[in-house]
Amino acid sequence: MATPSNGSSVVQEEMLTARAIGVIRRSLHPAVRCSTMPRSSSAFIEDPRDVEASFRHAHERMIEIQGSGLMIAFPGMSSLTRHERCLVKATAAAQAEDDELVDNYLVQVAPRKEARPHLARAVAVLATNLAIAGHWFLDPVLPAAALPIARLRGLDLHAQRVAWPSIAGGSRLRGRRLIPESAAETR
Repeated sequence: MATPSNGSSVVQEEMLTARAIGVIRRSLHPAVRCSTMPRSSSAFIEDPRDVEASFRHAHERMIEIQGSGLMIAFPGMSSLTRHERCLVKATAAAQAEDDELVDNYLVQVAPRKEARPHLARAVAVLATNLAIAGHWFLDPVLPAAALPIARLRGLDLHAQRVAWPSIAGGSRLRGRRLIPESAAETR
């Protein structure tokens, strides 16, 4: 996976997040557009219709199975909902081909086990379309506060990057592996 340099990685990650969420938002809240206005995601994803259709299907199945669907804001909103943040993290995990971590993020959005496969397919379609267009999220990082739940759910923590709070007491998080790679390889 190609990752950008450290200086521009945060900006590129934010732009990619905004574009991915834009596709998801347009799938659930189709806007009335002028026929001469170009679709903003067309240069970003070759054909966003399959991504939009997969998220619409997942949303409908979630409503049928668990009584509630995705909490997705309207296009143009500046803040992300809790579900949107989980979907972005799940998309990054899907690009890293970490199915356990994808499920760990999606359980926060779809607590019913029967609803998650539909949402996982939609996330996989989004991750694949982003990769085809040359857009990659950075490797996903598991928040340190999620470690107890991840252990209970059976997530393999040996290879996970964990966001530990800064030693200096700041609010910034940094990703480090729970067990150094050299120690994990000897097991």
